[in-house]
Amino acid sequence: MQYGATMTQESVLQISFASVSVPIYNSEMAPPHLRGRFNQLYQLVLTFFILVAQVINLIINVTDAVRWGWRLSLGFAFCPSFVLFLGGVFLPDSPNSLLERGKPEQARKNLQLVRGTKDVDKEFNDLVEFAKLAAECKHPWRTLFSKKYRPQLILSACSTGFQQWTGINILIFYAPQIFLSLGTTKTISLVSAIILGACNHLSTYVSFWTADKFGRRALFLQAGVQMSVALLVIAISLKCLGGAQGTWLAWYILAMTCVYDMAYAWSYGPLAWLYPSEIQPLETRSAGLAVASFSNLLFSFVIAQTFLTMLCSLQWATFLFFAICVVCMTIFVGFFFVETKGVPLEECPFIFKKHWFWKRYANLGGLGFQEKLVLQNKARDALEKGEKPDDMPGMDQAIKDMEAKKV
Repeated sequence: MQYGATMTQESVLQISFASVSVPIYNSEMAPPHLRGRFNQLYQLVLTFFILVAQVINLIINVTDAVRWGWRLSLGFAFCPSFVLFLGGVFLPDSPNSLLERGKPEQARKNLQLVRGTKDVDKEFNDLVEFAKLAAECKHPWRTLFSKKYRPQLILSACSTGFQQWTGINILIFYAPQIFLSLGTTKTISLVSAIILGACNHLSTYVSFWTADKFGRRALFLQAGVQMSVALLVIAISLKCLGGAQGTWLAWYILAMTCVYDMAYAWSYGPLAWLYPSEIQPLETRSAGLAVASFSNLLFSFVIAQTFLTMLCSLQWATFLFFAICVVCMTIFVGFFFVETKGVPLEECPFIFKKHWFWKRYANLGGLGFQEKLVLQNKARDALEKGEKPDDMPGMDQAIKDMEAKKV
């Protein structure tokens, strides 16, 4: 048992590393106009392998391999982890990482490699500027917990934390047990889990193609309404029809669960990880994404440890509880989440300066590193063209700093 506990702790540790490093790597390697879709590939691959795992469980259950049980299921987990290991060995380092480690020539070569062209001067110069600023920011954790960056801290933690309070992991972890409790056979319960996994994976493509068209907030809000209604219907159905006989109730609950799952798959599934990577500025990016990952794993642990007790004591009201959670989260999103659709990554800090609530924090303490660089670049480009710089918060101070730098 001690060995098993140790291996479980190591697995959780590695998952934590991957949860932080993969979104950062995708964000740094993606072309700017495709950054949203590249970050969502994380969720696409995740849902695909969840589906694969569910298919493996069914195959093991209906064949002679059932005698190996959970050992074989865990053994197959070696395959994706080995692919991740190969990626770590053979994939090139991101240009941002190389610049921060003092390897500009290799950074330029890698940028040319991933862009497929040698004409990368403008993007490379911008990366060099950002790397210089990153070197000046010595305390990302202290910076993140300062008042000025409270919006990024809270929204990053809420985005990934809300993902768990939708109750999605409960359905993934315990879907076979839930359907078994409704009177189905073990095989049918596993088939139901596969249907749910396929629905989860295919619906993720909706977000892949629409997040940049309709916006992050729109998908969060629409999905919040759809998920809360579906969970409410499931709760009422189990309350009123829980004593019904036959498998028809299980298939009915499965249909409503798919309605819920589709909404999750094109909102909180991929966007909960995309959103923190967009709103975190250069000076707090690493610490901010670590907080987002910690929030997600913390609430995943809390809900996984309490769900069975809740299900036994609350029964149908468990789904009502998660419906209320989704309603509360949707209200929070409507009031406090800023829209990042169409906003260049480097300009995201400025959207907090105009928000009705977050501006009281975002305008504290002068300009941040990333804000200063963006404003100076815009001022320089405008002055070179003989135009007046855009009227953005802090532009006058940025121009003064730029002139002082020249002197």
